[in-house]
Amino acid sequence: MFKRLYWRYYKLRASFRRRRRLLFPSPAELRLIVIMGGRVVQIKRLRDPSTGFPLALVIKWPKVFKHEFVRREVRCGPYYIDFGNDIGRGIEIDGRAYHTDVVAAFERDSYLYQRNWLIMHIPALWLWNNPVKVQQLVIGHLTK
Repeated sequence: MFKRLYWRYYKLRASFRRRRRLLFPSPAELRLIVIMGGRVVQIKRLRDPSTGFPLALVIKWPKVFKHEFVRREVRCGPYYIDFGNDIGRGIEIDGRAYHTDVVAAFERDSYLYQRNWLIMHIPALWLWNNPVKVQQLVIGHLTK
């Protein structure tokens, strides 16, 4: 009985974390969606208490992402990939605030590589400084 409740608690907690990550994405993730041809609406009054990111609704998913079956916040073991599809191609947006621990990032990448994921890392600054290059790199990574 206790074991079943314990398992159910962790399952609910994990689904809540994923839903929160889907509802309150980072500005860099939203920028990638817009660069690839999608539309996003932000509700600035509702913010995530832990990150401060506003509530965002994706109105139109980019055609390239639809064609390649790309989803947001794809789970692989204990990790979440920002954008990923079913054949093991992933896109990670690397911001300063969340990817500062080099050892943890290396462990994460090696774990994903062992499970046949090809991860493309995009620095968040590239999304604002060079969106055309980012668009070309993402299309090239997904359509290989």
